[in-house]
Amino acid sequence: MLAELVNDSLVHAMSADLGVGSELPEAQAEAISKIGKAIMERVTLELLKALPVDAHGQFLDLLESGDTPRFEEFLRAHIKDLDGFVQRESTQEYEKIKVRADEIARARE
Repeated sequence: MLAELVNDSLVHAMSADLGVGSELPEAQAEAISKIGKAIMERVTLELLKALPVDAHGQFLDLLESGDTPRFEEFLRAHIKDLDGFVQRESTQEYEKIKVRADEIARARE
């Protein structure tokens, strides 16, 4: 459900930037999946932090319902500039992933 908010093409672009594109297709798919999962977890956590505590139950209910339009409507009612919020959080998580990937690459040299 949050995948609609976190643009899949963004995740693919990030994985290409990390050099995953030169890996075997199976490794690419796994890397993209892990990047996407980390970003989704970050966005979910930050959305919960931004919502009033009394809205957490409804957030979880809507998330589990799979009703994307109602979920997005709910979020837009509580989060000013939802698209910008998701973009910022996604980018920040990506930057953390990139730093870690660079550290791992240097350690392998």
